[in-house]
Amino acid sequence: MKKHFTVSVHPLFCYFAVALFLGGSLLLISCKKNMSQDTTLAPDIYEGANALQIQASPIYATPINLFTGGTSGYHTYRIPSIIRSKKGTLIAICEGRKSFNSDYGNIDVVCKRSTTNGGTWGALQTITGANVADTWGNPTLVVNQTDGKIWLFMSWNDANHSQSGAGGLNPINAWGQRRVYACYSTYDQDGTAWSAPIDLTSTLLPATYKWDAMGPGIGVQKTHSPNANRLIIPAIGRNIYSDDNGATWAYSTIPGTTSEGTIVEKLNGTLIRNDRSTTSDLYRRVSTGQIGSWTNAFANDTELPDPRCQASTIRYNDPQPNRIFFMNSNSQTQRRWPTIRITYDEGGSWAIARAIPQNGTGLLGGYTSLVKTADLMTGALMEYNTDSTISDSTGHRSIQFHKFNLPWILNGATEPIGY
Repeated sequence: MKKHFTVSVHPLFCYFAVALFLGGSLLLISCKKNMSQDTTLAPDIYEGANALQIQASPIYATPINLFTGGTSGYHTYRIPSIIRSKKGTLIAICEGRKSFNSDYGNIDVVCKRSTTNGGTWGALQTITGANVADTWGNPTLVVNQTDGKIWLFMSWNDANHSQSGAGGLNPINAWGQRRVYACYSTYDQDGTAWSAPIDLTSTLLPATYKWDAMGPGIGVQKTHSPNANRLIIPAIGRNIYSDDNGATWAYSTIPGTTSEGTIVEKLNGTLIRNDRSTTSDLYRRVSTGQIGSWTNAFANDTELPDPRCQASTIRYNDPQPNRIFFMNSNSQTQRRWPTIRITYDEGGSWAIARAIPQNGTGLLGGYTSLVKTADLMTGALMEYNTDSTISDSTGHRSIQFHKFNLPWILNGATEPIGY
């Protein structure tokens, strides 16, 4: 049986053809010169049960200053979230902080889009908070692959309150002062327009809660039983979920001692929460379970040191080869030195790790968000602090877009999996 694919490769390589015999089948791969930085691969070559890792060379694209503090009317940009829509568009969302870099005050949720796999980006748009001095934040995105609708969950409070009364404001000390909102963009809109925010506090904020936060980062849509197609948004102390394409939402509690959760699905349908610690532990806190029956306590993953900060994770392949990517600040003292890691055993161990290059004289690190791009590379939004210390309350905060491929992450290492 003969199969033929066309693959675009790095400019160092020109026209050539390779014939490989795989299990008695002849695979012909025609490669042609491509002068862009991106490497485009046919999905059935790169993924699947017999996936081949065919890449011309490691690629790490020049980082893009996507949200630059001090521009477009915002002092600071923080708290990134990025997804790839069903149409393949990259949608990057973050907090736009009007007057300073603190977590309170006049904060909007803003967005940029790319239809070129992150090579170029459109203009800034404000999703929520325009012309109103209140606090929107903790953006957390998830894409419903069933209908293509993009859901965005957020936390909200008025401008007179902050978490503990910082900035001379009133502390958030009663239920409902911190609220749960969601909005959406349809498949046809593809992030160009968004619905009005929907207040879901009455059903999604537990009665005992005062302070609360979504994600931040991204949610997940289950692809395996039980409850395939379920949409899930991680939040403090619980998972928010929908089994009817977002028509209704509910929540299910999880064990405590964490905040700022990430979530990913195992191949057997079990969920992994990988969260920020709320104790003195300086490691990622991890627990596994199912919505409605989550009884496993969180425990430290001592392979993942963490300065008590947000992190990000995505499943890169489903089902095979089994790769989950994870990124956080690889430190127990500073929100710096972001590192990308790969697990091949559903988070049991982290066989591959590579540090992200520090870009310029600012401090790269802090909150991140990962996405698999349509050209089968990895995109990452990363906070970039343009002053000399992340504790400085006056320095601008920015967000960069980084993009790299699997061979760059591996850096010559052999993966512990077969094809």
